[in-house]
Amino acid sequence: MTTTSVEFLESGVIMKVKPSVDREGRIFLEIHPEVSTGDVLNGLPSQSTDEVTTSMLVESGQTVFIGGLITRNQGKTREGIPILGDLPGIGQLFSNKLITSQNTELVVLVTPYLIDNDRVPLDGGNAAKVETLAQELEQTPRDIDEVLDKMDYFEDIFENVGANEDFKF
Repeated sequence: MTTTSVEFLESGVIMKVKPSVDREGRIFLEIHPEVSTGDVLNGLPSQSTDEVTTSMLVESGQTVFIGGLITRNQGKTREGIPILGDLPGIGQLFSNKLITSQNTELVVLVTPYLIDNDRVPLDGGNAAKVETLAQELEQTPRDIDEVLDKMDYFEDIFENVGANEDFKF
């Protein structure tokens, strides 16, 4: 019996931020950016990850700069005239080697803001509509109660009318 399972690797640029606010209105940030690349070697997935974790305390609106995630890629290629470039000793005269190097640095800028509900409408300005709807929903049960009370009044009248056979509909 053979079992097979599939597992996915998250790769690319991933940033996790966990904010919290202290009593003085400052923002404590736990920031974890990572850069990862995935590859398949010999039929098995592998992942290479560069990551950093930092914590800091900042004021609302203050920009934080995080750098240092540097990735270095190096490559070697060899080109030459077929057969002549492969000859021992003199093959170097008919071929060349190219060594490439590429450095990449990820820079992260984070600007946290503390939003005051009294000054900034978080719902895009729909708070007034929501408040009106809430008031209408509160009023609706009262309206229903009034209608039911009126129905009770008419039921009493019809009961009394039913006792008086002279009344016709």
